[in-house]
Amino acid sequence: MITTSIHQELAKSTGFSIFELCMQIFGIIVSLILLCLKVENVISNWWFTLLPMFIMDGFTLYFSVIVLIRSISAGKIKEAKWRAFWMCMTLALLFTFKMLLGYKLEDSMHTQVTQPSLILAPIFVMWLLLLFRAFKIN
Repeated sequence: MITTSIHQELAKSTGFSIFELCMQIFGIIVSLILLCLKVENVISNWWFTLLPMFIMDGFTLYFSVIVLIRSISAGKIKEAKWRAFWMCMTLALLFTFKMLLGYKLEDSMHTQVTQPSLILAPIFVMWLLLLFRAFKIN
Protein backbone atom coordinates (compact mmCIF):
# COMPACT_ATOMS: atom_id res chain seq x y z
CA MET A 1 0.00 0.00 0.00
CA ILE A 2 1.38 3.41 -0.92
CA THR A 3 0.13 5.33 2.11
CA THR A 4 1.67 2.82 4.51
CA SER A 5 5.09 3.24 2.95
CA ILE A 6 4.75 7.04 3.06
CA HIS A 7 3.80 6.88 6.74
CA GLN A 8 6.70 4.56 7.49
CA GLU A 9 9.16 6.80 5.64
CA LEU A 10 7.86 9.91 7.41
CA ALA A 11 8.12 8.23 10.80
CA LYS A 12 11.59 6.92 10.03
CA SER A 13 12.92 10.25 8.75
CA THR A 14 11.52 12.43 11.55
CA GLY A 15 11.92 10.01 14.45
CA PHE A 16 8.31 10.61 15.49
CA SER A 17 5.76 7.81 15.41
CA ILE A 18 2.58 8.25 13.38
CA PHE A 19 0.62 8.83 16.58
CA GLU A 20 3.03 11.56 17.69
CA LEU A 21 2.87 13.22 14.28
CA CYS A 22 -0.93 13.17 14.41
CA MET A 23 -0.86 14.75 17.87
CA GLN A 24 1.44 17.52 16.64
CA ILE A 25 -0.72 18.13 13.57
CA PHE A 26 -3.83 18.29 15.79
CA GLY A 27 -2.11 20.88 17.99
CA ILE A 28 -1.19 22.94 14.93
CA ILE A 29 -4.77 22.80 13.60
CA VAL A 30 -6.24 23.92 16.93
CA SER A 31 -3.63 26.69 17.15
CA LEU A 32 -4.56 27.85 13.65
CA ILE A 33 -8.22 28.03 14.68
CA LEU A 34 -7.20 30.06 17.74
CA LEU A 35 -5.04 32.23 15.48
CA CYS A 36 -8.13 33.11 13.46
CA LEU A 37 -9.87 34.06 16.70
CA LYS A 38 -6.84 36.15 17.71
CA VAL A 39 -6.88 38.02 14.41
CA GLU A 40 -10.57 38.78 14.95
CA ASN A 41 -9.75 40.06 18.49
CA VAL A 42 -11.80 37.37 20.22
CA ILE A 43 -8.66 36.24 22.07
CA SER A 44 -6.37 38.86 23.57
CA ASN A 45 -3.36 36.71 24.48
CA TRP A 46 -0.83 35.17 22.08
CA TRP A 47 0.18 32.55 24.66
CA PHE A 48 -3.36 31.16 24.64
CA THR A 49 -3.10 30.86 20.86
CA LEU A 50 0.11 28.81 21.13
CA LEU A 51 -1.11 26.75 24.11
CA PRO A 52 -2.37 23.71 22.10
CA MET A 53 1.08 23.23 20.55
CA PHE A 54 2.71 23.34 24.00
CA ILE A 55 0.16 20.82 25.29
CA MET A 56 0.85 18.48 22.38
CA ASP A 57 4.58 18.75 23.10
CA GLY A 58 3.83 17.61 26.64
CA PHE A 59 1.73 14.70 25.39
CA THR A 60 4.48 13.73 22.95
CA LEU A 61 7.04 13.79 25.75
CA TYR A 62 4.74 11.66 27.92
CA PHE A 63 4.24 9.17 25.09
CA SER A 64 8.00 9.06 24.49
CA VAL A 65 8.63 8.24 28.16
CA ILE A 66 6.14 5.37 27.90
CA VAL A 67 7.86 4.08 24.75
CA LEU A 68 11.26 4.44 26.48
CA ILE A 69 10.14 2.37 29.45
CA ARG A 70 8.59 -0.30 27.24
CA SER A 71 11.67 -0.47 25.02
CA ILE A 72 14.00 -0.85 27.98
CA SER A 73 11.79 -3.57 29.47
CA ALA A 74 11.87 -5.36 26.08
CA GLY A 75 15.67 -5.31 26.12
CA LYS A 76 16.16 -2.74 23.35
CA ILE A 77 18.30 -0.44 25.45
CA LYS A 78 20.46 1.05 22.70
CA GLU A 79 17.48 1.93 20.49
CA ALA A 80 15.58 3.27 23.50
CA LYS A 81 18.44 5.58 24.49
CA TRP A 82 18.84 6.86 20.92
CA ARG A 83 15.10 7.50 20.55
CA ALA A 84 14.89 9.24 23.93
CA PHE A 85 17.87 11.45 23.06
CA TRP A 86 16.42 12.30 19.65
CA MET A 87 12.94 13.06 21.00
CA CYS A 88 14.24 15.22 23.84
CA MET A 89 16.43 17.16 21.45
CA THR A 90 13.71 17.78 18.88
CA LEU A 91 11.09 18.62 21.48
CA ALA A 92 13.50 21.02 23.21
CA LEU A 93 14.22 22.76 19.90
CA LEU A 94 10.52 22.99 19.05
CA PHE A 95 9.73 24.26 22.55
CA THR A 96 12.46 26.90 22.28
CA PHE A 97 11.11 28.05 18.91
CA LYS A 98 7.57 28.33 20.27
CA MET A 99 8.76 30.23 23.35
CA LEU A 100 10.73 32.72 21.28
CA LEU A 101 7.80 33.12 18.90
CA GLY A 102 5.44 33.68 21.83
CA TYR A 103 7.72 36.32 23.34
CA LYS A 104 8.00 38.05 19.98
CA LEU A 105 4.26 38.04 19.31
CA GLU A 106 3.19 38.98 22.82
CA ASP A 107 5.50 41.92 23.31
CA SER A 108 6.71 42.83 19.85
CA MET A 109 7.56 46.44 20.73
CA HIS A 110 9.70 45.85 23.84
CA THR A 111 11.34 42.48 23.37
CA GLN A 112 15.03 42.00 22.74
CA VAL A 113 14.41 39.13 20.32
CA THR A 114 13.55 41.13 17.23
CA GLN A 115 15.38 39.38 14.42
CA PRO A 116 13.50 36.57 12.71
CA SER A 117 16.74 34.63 12.34
CA LEU A 118 17.04 34.44 16.14
CA ILE A 119 13.49 33.17 16.47
CA LEU A 120 13.97 30.60 13.69
CA ALA A 121 17.41 29.44 14.88
CA PRO A 122 16.02 26.32 16.67
CA ILE A 123 14.20 25.35 13.47
CA PHE A 124 17.41 25.74 11.46
CA VAL A 125 19.25 23.50 13.95
CA MET A 126 16.45 20.94 13.78
CA TRP A 127 16.61 20.93 9.96
CA LEU A 128 20.34 20.33 10.19
CA LEU A 129 19.80 17.43 12.59
CA LEU A 130 17.13 15.98 10.28
CA LEU A 131 19.60 16.25 7.43
CA PHE A 132 22.19 14.31 9.43
CA ARG A 133 19.54 11.76 10.34
CA ALA A 134 18.53 11.34 6.70
CA PHE A 135 22.10 10.61 5.64
CA LYS A 136 22.98 8.46 8.63
CA ILE A 137 24.86 5.33 7.64
CA ASN A 138 23.39 2.19 9.13
